[in-house]
Amino acid sequence: MFNIKYTLDPDGDIILVLLDANSPFAVPDPGDMMPSAVKVPAGSAGWRSGAGPGTGTDDTAFLAAVTAAAATAAANAAARGSQFQEEDPEQNGQELYEPEVCFRLSSKHLKTASKYFRTQLRSPWKEHIDVAEDGSCIVRAEEWNEQALLIVMNIIHGRSKQVPRNLNLQLMAQVAVIVDYYACHEATWFFHKTWVGNYIRVWYTAGYGYGRDLMLWLFVTITFYSSSWFQEAAKSVIRTSTGTICAMNLPIASAIIGE
Repeated sequence: MFNIKYTLDPDGDIILVLLDANSPFAVPDPGDMMPSAVKVPAGSAGWRSGAGPGTGTDDTAFLAAVTAAAATAAANAAARGSQFQEEDPEQNGQELYEPEVCFRLSSKHLKTASKYFRTQLRSPWKEHIDVAEDGSCIVRAEEWNEQALLIVMNIIHGRSKQVPRNLNLQLMAQVAVIVDYYACHEATWFFHKTWVGNYIRVWYTAGYGYGRDLMLWLFVTITFYSSSWFQEAAKSVIRTSTGTICAMNLPIASAIIGE
């Protein structure tokens, strides 16, 4: 029996089970380390103010520290057993972990909006999908941010009033990961253009140097087809990077970073 937390369609025939919800996001691993964008001077400290990897043994220390901190934050949140609530990850650096979150959804809406679900919910792939007692098909996802997934599903199901017009950078990147994975760019087009447009002022005010926020912004501009802003973000990466370029475990093509 599934405990449905979000019902986007009362007559929905899909139960989406999100496992390991709110897992650590954009945490680098050794496989993310890429060649330097510019020549690295001897003794360089790498990312500004210790915000990212430098060179040599500093990379290993940075990766270990970030991974350990993210794991600790998730473990602490799980131990508290707190209910999910909206938080600003950019302010406190933590998100509440939940082992399983269930959504009741409409297959018609999913197949219309998402190439992924059109394939997943049609034969012969549908034969491999589990079925609940009420006849609903069960699909699973892992590690997405709960709020980000809810935003995407609200858009897909036409619940526009439930969709925020402004997102902070991390949440926008978390939404972008889901949009990219489920291939629902067209369905979310109006909203992601709105989010990017509203965020531009923050981008100019912050004046990001090379670091985690800049890589999140770079990924957002790639996923949401913002070519002019992608060029600006890419130039900022090249101009301000003095160490290795790290994709932060984001689905950014290595060819883009390598270039």
